[in-house]
Amino acid sequence: MELAQKIDPKHSAVIVVDVQNDFCHPDGIGAKVGGHSHIAMHQEMAPNLVRFIAQARQAQVPIIFIRTIHNKWTESEALIESHRLSGREYQPKCWGDGWGSEFYGDVRPQAEDCIVVKHRHSAFVATDLDLILRCQRIKTIVLTGLNTNICVQATGRDGFMLDYHVVYVSDCCATSGGWEKHEEALKSFCSYAEVRTSNELATVWQKTLSLPAAS
Repeated sequence: MELAQKIDPKHSAVIVVDVQNDFCHPDGIGAKVGGHSHIAMHQEMAPNLVRFIAQARQAQVPIIFIRTIHNKWTESEALIESHRLSGREYQPKCWGDGWGSEFYGDVRPQAEDCIVVKHRHSAFVATDLDLILRCQRIKTIVLTGLNTNICVQATGRDGFMLDYHVVYVSDCCATSGGWEKHEEALKSFCSYAEVRTSNELATVWQKTLSLPAAS
């Protein structure tokens, strides 16, 4: 399938994963625990994402924002143990409905956008994302956000297993693991998804908008 057909605005949606204060802001938990290096790539990527979201809006592509929220009711023993196994201090980000869980900077939804709250890495686990996409007749998910090798990856893989076409936007994703982890993840995606830049996708949408109406 050609890229233009795959990302046709009539059946595509941009998914923005976890661009929230605790992951991106200098005063967030991520920076407090991991230092500036933990959020540097996120902050560098954010302007690309703001621009890409605006381009998607212009092409009338639906935007779905994913918001992680943790609380005492959704923290399992297995989830807590996963932090220990990875060698990280257990200090959950995006706790409750507070400032840390709010969207970061200019990467934020507008009235017409959809917001899906998740409690696990994948935005498809225990959420209504699949229902929303199917009701809107979406066939392709265009993935952006954080972290490339964790939540963005998990969401894309689950989307593929649910028979969606998956496109990752390479310069609109980032990870606290740095460029090496980011590039490794992008390479792994190529077995089931397309990896494209924001400019590539925006150019296709612009050409689509410029085409004369079918007779």
